[in-house]
Amino acid sequence: MLLYSSYNRKIFKGYLVSWFMPNHAKISPESRKELIGIVRHEIELDLSGGLERYTNNGELGFLYGVSDKNITGYLGRSSIPTTRLDYRKRRILEMAAVKRNKAGTGRTLSEEHKQKISASEKGRKVSKEQRLKTAVTRGYSTPERQQEMISAVRHEIMLYQFGEIKEFTLNSELTERYGMSEDAVLYHLRRALSKKARIIRTRSFSSRPRLSSAPHPDKLSNKKQRELVDSVRAEIERSRLGGDVIFTNNPDLEIKYGVSRKTLVKYLALGLPKEDLTYRAGRLIAQVQTGRVRTLEEREKIASSRKGRFTGENNPNFNGWSSIEPYSLYFMFVMRSYIRERDGHTCQKCGGPENGSAHDVHHVDYDKDNDDERNLLLLCKRCHVRTNPTRNREYWAGVFRELISQVYTRLSETRYQELQEFKGELEKSIKLVA
Repeated sequence: MLLYSSYNRKIFKGYLVSWFMPNHAKISPESRKELIGIVRHEIELDLSGGLERYTNNGELGFLYGVSDKNITGYLGRSSIPTTRLDYRKRRILEMAAVKRNKAGTGRTLSEEHKQKISASEKGRKVSKEQRLKTAVTRGYSTPERQQEMISAVRHEIMLYQFGEIKEFTLNSELTERYGMSEDAVLYHLRRALSKKARIIRTRSFSSRPRLSSAPHPDKLSNKKQRELVDSVRAEIERSRLGGDVIFTNNPDLEIKYGVSRKTLVKYLALGLPKEDLTYRAGRLIAQVQTGRVRTLEEREKIASSRKGRFTGENNPNFNGWSSIEPYSLYFMFVMRSYIRERDGHTCQKCGGPENGSAHDVHHVDYDKDNDDERNLLLLCKRCHVRTNPTRNREYWAGVFRELISQVYTRLSETRYQELQEFKGELEKSIKLVA
Protein backbone atom coordinates (compact mmCIF):
# COMPACT_ATOMS: atom_id res chain seq x y z
CA MET A 1 0.00 0.00 0.00
CA LEU A 2 2.89 2.37 0.65
CA LEU A 3 4.00 2.22 -2.98
CA TYR A 4 0.69 3.61 -4.28
CA SER A 5 1.61 7.23 -3.51
CA SER A 6 4.10 9.00 -5.82
CA TYR A 7 6.09 10.29 -2.84
CA ASN A 8 6.68 6.80 -1.44
CA ARG A 9 7.60 5.52 -4.91
CA LYS A 10 10.34 8.15 -5.12
CA ILE A 11 11.65 7.15 -1.69
CA PHE A 12 11.65 3.46 -2.69
CA LYS A 13 13.49 4.31 -5.91
CA GLY A 14 16.12 6.22 -3.90
CA TYR A 15 16.63 3.21 -1.62
CA LEU A 16 17.12 0.98 -4.67
CA VAL A 17 19.72 3.35 -6.08
CA SER A 18 21.57 3.45 -2.74
CA TRP A 19 21.51 -0.37 -2.42
CA PHE A 20 22.59 -1.29 -5.95
CA MET A 21 24.69 1.77 -6.84
CA PRO A 22 26.73 2.65 -3.72
CA ASN A 23 29.10 4.97 -5.64
CA HIS A 24 26.38 6.74 -7.62
CA ALA A 25 27.57 10.27 -6.74
CA LYS A 26 30.75 10.20 -8.89
CA ILE A 27 31.87 9.03 -12.29
CA SER A 28 35.34 9.04 -13.80
CA PRO A 29 36.56 12.03 -15.87
CA GLU A 30 36.62 9.86 -19.01
CA SER A 31 32.99 8.81 -18.51
CA ARG A 32 32.02 12.42 -17.80
CA LYS A 33 33.67 13.54 -21.04
CA GLU A 34 31.85 10.77 -22.93
CA LEU A 35 28.52 11.79 -21.34
CA ILE A 36 28.94 15.43 -22.38
CA GLY A 37 29.89 14.34 -25.90
CA ILE A 38 26.73 12.22 -26.21
CA VAL A 39 24.47 15.08 -25.10
CA ARG A 40 26.19 17.60 -27.40
CA HIS A 41 25.92 15.20 -30.36
CA GLU A 42 22.19 14.63 -29.74
CA ILE A 43 21.52 18.41 -29.62
CA GLU A 44 23.37 18.94 -32.91
CA LEU A 45 21.44 16.09 -34.52
CA ASP A 46 18.13 17.55 -33.33
CA LEU A 47 18.97 21.02 -34.70
CA SER A 48 19.77 19.44 -38.07
CA GLY A 49 16.50 17.43 -37.98
CA GLY A 50 18.07 13.98 -37.72
CA LEU A 51 17.13 12.97 -34.16
CA GLU A 52 14.06 10.90 -33.36
CA ARG A 53 14.37 10.76 -29.56
CA TYR A 54 16.63 12.18 -26.83
CA THR A 55 18.25 10.04 -24.14
CA ASN A 56 16.80 11.58 -20.96
CA ASN A 57 18.68 12.13 -17.70
CA GLY A 58 17.16 9.05 -16.05
CA GLU A 59 18.40 6.78 -18.84
CA LEU A 60 21.84 8.43 -18.81
CA GLY A 61 21.97 7.96 -15.03
CA PHE A 62 21.17 4.26 -15.35
CA LEU A 63 23.82 3.94 -18.09
CA TYR A 64 26.58 5.53 -15.99
CA GLY A 65 25.42 4.31 -12.58
CA VAL A 66 24.47 7.72 -11.14
CA SER A 67 21.24 9.50 -10.28
CA ASP A 68 19.48 11.85 -12.70
CA LYS A 69 20.27 14.79 -10.38
CA ASN A 70 23.98 14.07 -10.75
CA ILE A 71 23.56 13.98 -14.54
CA THR A 72 21.91 17.40 -14.37
CA GLY A 73 24.81 18.71 -12.29
CA TYR A 74 27.46 17.35 -14.66
CA LEU A 75 25.72 18.93 -17.66
CA GLY A 76 25.29 22.24 -15.84
CA ARG A 77 29.03 22.40 -15.12
CA SER A 78 30.02 21.33 -18.64
CA SER A 79 31.05 23.46 -21.61
CA ILE A 80 27.60 23.12 -23.22
CA PRO A 81 25.91 26.58 -23.27
CA THR A 82 22.90 27.05 -21.02
CA THR A 83 20.71 27.97 -24.01
CA ARG A 84 21.33 24.57 -25.57
CA LEU A 85 20.65 22.73 -22.31
CA ASP A 86 17.34 24.60 -21.95
CA TYR A 87 16.50 23.74 -25.56
CA ARG A 88 17.27 20.04 -24.88
CA LYS A 89 15.04 20.05 -21.78
CA ARG A 90 12.14 21.60 -23.68
CA ARG A 91 12.50 19.15 -26.58
CA ILE A 92 12.51 16.16 -24.20
CA LEU A 93 9.20 17.37 -22.73
CA GLU A 94 7.73 17.92 -26.21
CA MET A 95 8.75 14.44 -27.39
CA ALA A 96 7.30 12.88 -24.24
CA ALA A 97 3.98 14.67 -24.88
CA VAL A 98 3.90 13.42 -28.49
CA LYS A 99 4.59 9.88 -27.29
CA ARG A 100 1.69 10.07 -24.82
CA ASN A 101 -0.64 11.31 -27.56
CA LYS A 102 0.37 8.44 -29.87
CA ALA A 103 0.01 5.73 -27.22
CA GLY A 104 -2.18 2.93 -28.48
CA THR A 105 -2.08 4.03 -32.14
CA GLY A 106 -2.20 1.04 -34.49
CA ARG A 107 -3.04 -1.42 -31.73
CA THR A 108 -5.08 -4.50 -32.78
CA LEU A 109 -7.81 -5.58 -30.32
CA SER A 110 -9.12 -9.13 -29.96
CA GLU A 111 -12.82 -9.94 -30.44
CA GLU A 112 -13.28 -10.54 -26.72
CA HIS A 113 -11.76 -7.15 -25.95
CA LYS A 114 -14.04 -5.46 -28.49
CA GLN A 115 -17.12 -7.08 -26.93
CA LYS A 116 -16.11 -5.87 -23.45
CA ILE A 117 -15.68 -2.32 -24.75
CA SER A 118 -19.06 -2.32 -26.53
CA ALA A 119 -20.77 -3.72 -23.39
CA SER A 120 -19.23 -0.99 -21.21
CA GLU A 121 -20.24 1.73 -23.71
CA LYS A 122 -23.85 0.52 -23.94
CA GLY A 123 -26.32 3.08 -22.56
CA ARG A 124 -23.64 5.70 -21.90
CA LYS A 125 -24.57 9.30 -22.69
CA VAL A 126 -22.05 11.10 -24.88
CA SER A 127 -21.57 14.87 -24.60
CA LYS A 128 -21.52 17.17 -27.63
CA GLU A 129 -17.79 17.81 -27.16
CA GLN A 130 -17.08 14.08 -27.20
CA ARG A 131 -19.19 13.64 -30.35
CA LEU A 132 -17.14 16.32 -32.06
CA LYS A 133 -13.88 14.60 -31.06
CA THR A 134 -15.21 11.27 -32.33
CA ALA A 135 -16.21 12.89 -35.64
CA VAL A 136 -12.74 14.33 -36.09
CA THR A 137 -10.98 11.01 -35.47
CA ARG A 138 -12.94 9.17 -38.20
CA GLY A 139 -10.62 10.17 -41.02
CA TYR A 140 -12.45 13.16 -42.45
CA SER A 141 -9.16 14.97 -43.12
CA THR A 142 -5.42 14.73 -42.53
CA PRO A 143 -3.65 16.92 -39.93
CA GLU A 144 -1.93 18.82 -42.77
CA ARG A 145 -5.29 19.74 -44.32
CA GLN A 146 -6.66 20.74 -40.92
CA GLN A 147 -3.74 23.09 -40.35
CA GLU A 148 -4.14 24.48 -43.87
CA MET A 149 -7.81 25.28 -43.14
CA ILE A 150 -6.98 27.00 -39.84
CA SER A 151 -4.26 29.13 -41.48
CA ALA A 152 -6.63 30.16 -44.27
CA VAL A 153 -9.34 31.21 -41.78
CA ARG A 154 -6.82 33.19 -39.71
CA HIS A 155 -5.65 34.97 -42.86
CA GLU A 156 -9.25 35.83 -43.74
CA ILE A 157 -9.82 37.32 -40.28
CA MET A 158 -6.74 39.52 -40.62
CA LEU A 159 -7.81 40.73 -44.08
CA TYR A 160 -11.34 41.42 -42.77
CA GLN A 161 -10.02 43.52 -39.90
CA PHE A 162 -8.03 45.71 -42.28
CA GLY A 163 -10.92 46.05 -44.70
CA GLU A 164 -9.50 43.95 -47.55
CA ILE A 165 -12.50 41.56 -47.67
CA LYS A 166 -16.13 41.90 -46.59
CA GLU A 167 -17.22 38.25 -46.29
CA PHE A 168 -15.82 35.03 -44.88
CA THR A 169 -15.82 31.56 -46.43
CA LEU A 170 -18.84 29.65 -45.11
CA ASN A 171 -18.43 26.44 -43.12
CA SER A 172 -20.21 24.47 -45.84
CA GLU A 173 -17.61 25.64 -48.36
CA LEU A 174 -14.79 24.72 -45.97
CA THR A 175 -16.34 21.27 -45.61
CA GLU A 176 -16.20 20.67 -49.38
CA ARG A 177 -12.79 22.26 -49.83
CA TYR A 178 -10.94 20.40 -47.06
CA GLY A 179 -12.86 17.11 -47.04
CA MET A 180 -14.24 17.01 -43.48
CA SER A 181 -17.63 17.17 -41.83
CA GLU A 182 -19.14 20.45 -40.62
CA ASP A 183 -18.86 19.23 -37.02
CA ALA A 184 -15.13 18.66 -37.58
CA VAL A 185 -14.75 22.18 -39.04
CA LEU A 186 -16.45 23.69 -35.98
CA TYR A 187 -14.32 21.61 -33.62
CA HIS A 188 -10.99 22.61 -35.19
CA LEU A 189 -11.88 26.30 -35.41
CA ARG A 190 -13.10 26.28 -31.80
CA ARG A 191 -9.77 24.79 -30.65
CA ALA A 192 -7.49 26.95 -32.83
CA LEU A 193 -9.16 30.38 -32.75
CA SER A 194 -9.55 32.68 -29.78
CA LYS A 195 -12.94 33.92 -28.60
CA LYS A 196 -12.28 37.31 -30.17
CA ALA A 197 -11.50 35.75 -33.56
CA ARG A 198 -14.67 33.62 -33.46
CA ILE A 199 -16.77 36.69 -32.62
CA ILE A 200 -15.29 38.63 -35.54
CA ARG A 201 -15.95 35.73 -37.90
CA THR A 202 -19.56 35.14 -36.90
CA ARG A 203 -20.71 38.77 -36.52
CA SER A 204 -22.84 40.59 -39.09
CA PHE A 205 -21.07 41.65 -42.28
CA SER A 206 -23.08 44.87 -42.61
CA SER A 207 -20.33 46.98 -40.95
CA ARG A 208 -16.59 46.72 -41.38
CA PRO A 209 -14.90 46.73 -37.95
CA ARG A 210 -11.45 48.19 -37.41
CA LEU A 211 -8.76 46.44 -35.41
CA SER A 212 -9.09 48.93 -32.56
CA SER A 213 -12.90 48.59 -32.43
CA ALA A 214 -12.84 44.82 -31.89
CA PRO A 215 -13.54 43.85 -28.28
CA HIS A 216 -10.46 42.67 -26.39
CA PRO A 217 -9.70 42.04 -22.72
CA ASP A 218 -7.65 44.63 -20.84
CA LYS A 219 -5.20 41.95 -19.82
CA LEU A 220 -4.44 38.25 -20.15
CA SER A 221 -4.24 35.77 -17.32
CA ASN A 222 -0.80 35.01 -15.91
CA LYS A 223 -0.84 31.60 -17.60
CA LYS A 224 -1.63 33.12 -21.01
CA GLN A 225 1.05 35.80 -20.52
CA ARG A 226 3.69 33.14 -19.81
CA GLU A 227 2.49 31.10 -22.79
CA LEU A 228 2.78 34.14 -25.09
CA VAL A 229 6.26 35.15 -23.89
CA ASP A 230 7.57 31.55 -23.87
CA SER A 231 6.39 30.91 -27.44
CA VAL A 232 8.12 34.06 -28.73
CA ARG A 233 11.27 33.31 -26.70
CA ALA A 234 11.41 29.76 -28.08
CA GLU A 235 11.29 31.09 -31.66
CA ILE A 236 14.15 33.52 -30.92
CA GLU A 237 16.29 30.83 -29.26
CA ARG A 238 15.83 28.35 -32.11
CA SER A 239 16.69 31.05 -34.66
CA ARG A 240 19.87 32.04 -32.79
CA LEU A 241 20.92 28.39 -32.56
CA GLY A 242 20.84 28.20 -36.34
CA GLY A 243 17.41 26.63 -36.85
CA ASP A 244 15.18 27.49 -39.81
CA VAL A 245 12.38 29.35 -37.98
CA ILE A 246 9.36 31.19 -39.40
CA PHE A 247 8.45 33.82 -36.80
CA THR A 248 4.80 34.38 -35.86
CA ASN A 249 4.01 38.02 -36.61
CA ASN A 250 2.09 40.35 -34.30
CA PRO A 251 -1.29 40.24 -36.14
CA ASP A 252 -1.38 36.44 -35.83
CA LEU A 253 -0.49 36.67 -32.12
CA GLU A 254 -3.26 39.26 -31.60
CA ILE A 255 -5.83 36.91 -33.12
CA LYS A 256 -4.51 33.86 -31.26
CA TYR A 257 -4.56 35.49 -27.81
CA GLY A 258 -7.43 37.92 -28.39
CA VAL A 259 -5.61 41.15 -27.48
CA SER A 260 -4.98 44.48 -29.17
CA ARG A 261 -1.67 45.52 -30.71
CA LYS A 262 -0.91 47.83 -27.78
CA THR A 263 -1.54 45.12 -25.17
CA LEU A 264 0.54 42.56 -27.09
CA VAL A 265 3.53 44.91 -27.38
CA LYS A 266 3.29 45.70 -23.66
CA TYR A 267 3.43 42.03 -22.62
CA LEU A 268 6.38 41.32 -24.93
CA ALA A 269 8.26 44.36 -23.62
CA LEU A 270 7.71 43.23 -20.01
CA GLY A 271 8.68 39.60 -20.63
CA LEU A 272 11.63 39.86 -23.05
CA PRO A 273 14.88 41.88 -23.03
CA LYS A 274 15.29 44.70 -25.51
CA GLU A 275 17.98 42.81 -27.43
CA ASP A 276 15.60 39.89 -28.10
CA LEU A 277 12.83 42.23 -29.27
CA THR A 278 15.23 44.02 -31.64
CA TYR A 279 16.44 40.70 -33.03
CA ARG A 280 12.85 39.49 -33.57
CA ALA A 281 11.85 42.72 -35.31
CA GLY A 282 14.81 42.39 -37.69
CA ARG A 283 13.97 38.77 -38.49
CA LEU A 284 10.31 39.65 -39.15
CA ILE A 285 11.38 42.38 -41.60
CA ALA A 286 13.77 39.98 -43.34
CA GLN A 287 11.00 37.37 -43.44
CA VAL A 288 8.69 39.79 -45.27
CA GLN A 289 11.42 41.00 -47.67
CA THR A 290 12.58 37.47 -48.61
CA GLY A 291 11.95 36.77 -52.30
CA ARG A 292 11.00 40.36 -53.17
CA VAL A 293 12.44 41.57 -56.48
CA ARG A 294 13.10 45.32 -56.76
CA THR A 295 13.08 47.18 -60.06
CA LEU A 296 16.26 48.76 -61.43
CA GLU A 297 14.85 52.22 -60.71
CA GLU A 298 14.20 51.29 -57.05
CA ARG A 299 17.71 49.88 -56.62
CA GLU A 300 19.33 53.01 -58.10
CA LYS A 301 17.21 55.24 -55.89
CA ILE A 302 18.16 53.31 -52.72
CA ALA A 303 21.86 53.33 -53.69
CA SER A 304 21.90 57.09 -54.32
CA SER A 305 20.12 57.83 -51.02
CA ARG A 306 22.68 55.77 -49.04
CA LYS A 307 25.79 57.02 -50.83
CA GLY A 308 28.23 58.50 -48.32
CA ARG A 309 25.79 58.38 -45.41
CA PHE A 310 27.35 55.46 -43.50
CA THR A 311 31.06 55.77 -44.30
CA GLY A 312 33.79 56.78 -41.85
CA GLU A 313 32.61 58.96 -38.99
CA ASN A 314 29.02 58.88 -40.29
CA ASN A 315 28.72 55.16 -39.51
CA PRO A 316 26.82 54.50 -36.22
CA ASN A 317 29.45 51.87 -35.29
CA PHE A 318 32.39 54.27 -35.78
CA ASN A 319 34.89 53.97 -32.92
CA GLY A 320 37.79 56.28 -33.75
CA TRP A 321 39.37 54.10 -36.51
CA SER A 322 40.16 51.40 -33.94
CA SER A 323 39.34 48.66 -36.47
CA ILE A 324 42.49 49.42 -38.52
CA GLU A 325 44.84 49.50 -35.52
CA PRO A 326 47.24 46.50 -35.53
CA TYR A 327 47.28 43.78 -32.88
CA SER A 328 50.38 43.21 -30.76
CA LEU A 329 52.86 40.47 -31.71
CA TYR A 330 52.29 38.84 -28.31
CA PHE A 331 48.59 38.50 -29.12
CA MET A 332 49.17 37.26 -32.67
CA PHE A 333 51.73 34.54 -31.84
CA VAL A 334 50.99 33.56 -28.21
CA MET A 335 47.55 34.49 -26.90
CA ARG A 336 45.50 33.41 -29.91
CA SER A 337 46.86 29.87 -29.83
CA TYR A 338 46.66 29.78 -26.03
CA ILE A 339 42.99 30.89 -25.90
CA ARG A 340 41.99 28.41 -28.60
CA GLU A 341 43.60 25.61 -26.62
CA ARG A 342 42.05 26.83 -23.35
CA ASP A 343 38.50 27.00 -24.82
CA GLY A 344 38.81 23.66 -26.62
CA HIS A 345 38.50 25.18 -30.13
CA THR A 346 34.78 25.75 -29.38
CA CYS A 347 32.74 28.96 -29.54
CA GLN A 348 31.91 29.93 -25.95
CA LYS A 349 28.66 31.66 -26.99
CA CYS A 350 26.88 29.09 -29.18
CA GLY A 351 29.03 25.99 -28.58
CA GLY A 352 29.89 25.51 -32.25
CA PRO A 353 33.20 23.68 -32.99
CA GLU A 354 35.81 24.85 -35.49
CA ASN A 355 34.92 23.43 -38.90
CA GLY A 356 37.71 24.01 -41.41
CA SER A 357 38.56 27.53 -40.21
CA ALA A 358 39.77 28.82 -36.84
CA HIS A 359 37.44 30.79 -34.54
CA ASP A 360 38.16 34.42 -33.61
CA VAL A 361 39.72 35.48 -30.30
CA HIS A 362 37.67 38.40 -28.94
CA HIS A 363 38.82 41.19 -26.57
CA VAL A 364 36.05 41.46 -23.97
CA ASP A 365 36.70 45.16 -23.17
CA TYR A 366 37.34 45.97 -26.87
CA ASP A 367 40.88 47.18 -26.04
CA LYS A 368 43.42 45.66 -28.42
CA ASP A 369 46.30 46.41 -26.02
CA ASN A 370 44.76 44.40 -23.14
CA ASP A 371 46.00 40.86 -23.85
CA ASP A 372 45.29 39.42 -20.39
CA GLU A 373 43.93 35.88 -20.63
CA ARG A 374 40.85 36.83 -18.58
CA ASN A 375 40.05 39.48 -21.19
CA LEU A 376 40.06 37.07 -24.14
CA LEU A 377 37.37 34.63 -25.29
CA LEU A 378 36.96 32.33 -28.31
CA LEU A 379 33.97 33.12 -30.57
CA CYS A 380 32.86 31.86 -33.96
CA LYS A 381 32.67 34.43 -36.76
CA ARG A 382 28.88 34.58 -36.61
CA CYS A 383 28.81 35.39 -32.87
CA HIS A 384 31.81 37.73 -33.16
CA VAL A 385 30.07 39.93 -35.75
CA ARG A 386 27.11 40.45 -33.41
CA THR A 387 29.35 41.87 -30.69
CA ASN A 388 30.89 44.65 -32.80
CA PRO A 389 28.10 47.31 -32.90
CA THR A 390 29.03 50.15 -30.53
CA ARG A 391 25.56 50.45 -29.00
CA ASN A 392 25.65 46.88 -27.55
CA ARG A 393 29.23 46.68 -26.31
CA GLU A 394 28.49 47.19 -22.61
CA TYR A 395 25.92 44.39 -22.69
CA TRP A 396 28.25 41.93 -24.45
CA ALA A 397 31.16 42.80 -22.14
CA GLY A 398 29.05 41.77 -19.13
CA VAL A 399 27.92 38.56 -20.83
CA PHE A 400 31.46 37.53 -21.79
CA ARG A 401 32.94 38.29 -18.36
CA GLU A 402 30.44 35.85 -16.91
CA LEU A 403 31.37 33.24 -19.53
CA ILE A 404 35.10 33.64 -18.75
CA SER A 405 34.45 33.18 -15.03
CA GLN A 406 32.59 29.95 -15.86
CA VAL A 407 35.55 28.77 -17.99
CA TYR A 408 37.98 29.16 -15.09
CA THR A 409 35.51 27.61 -12.65
CA ARG A 410 35.45 24.45 -14.78
CA LEU A 411 39.24 24.28 -15.21
CA SER A 412 41.00 21.84 -12.89
CA GLU A 413 44.40 22.66 -11.39
CA THR A 414 46.10 20.02 -13.54
CA ARG A 415 44.56 21.36 -16.73
CA TYR A 416 45.49 24.93 -15.78
CA GLN A 417 49.14 23.91 -15.21
CA GLU A 418 49.19 22.18 -18.62
CA LEU A 419 47.87 25.36 -20.25
CA GLN A 420 50.51 27.49 -18.52
CA GLU A 421 53.26 25.15 -19.78
CA PHE A 422 51.83 25.40 -23.30
CA LYS A 423 51.81 29.19 -22.99
CA GLY A 424 55.44 29.17 -21.81
CA GLU A 425 56.48 27.13 -24.86
CA LEU A 426 54.80 29.66 -27.15
CA GLU A 427 56.60 32.53 -25.44
CA LYS A 428 59.95 30.74 -25.81
CA SER A 429 59.33 30.24 -29.55
CA ILE A 430 58.79 33.99 -29.96
CA LYS A 431 62.04 34.77 -28.14
CA LEU A 432 63.94 32.36 -30.40
CA VAL A 433 62.50 34.03 -33.52
CA ALA A 434 63.25 37.48 -32.14
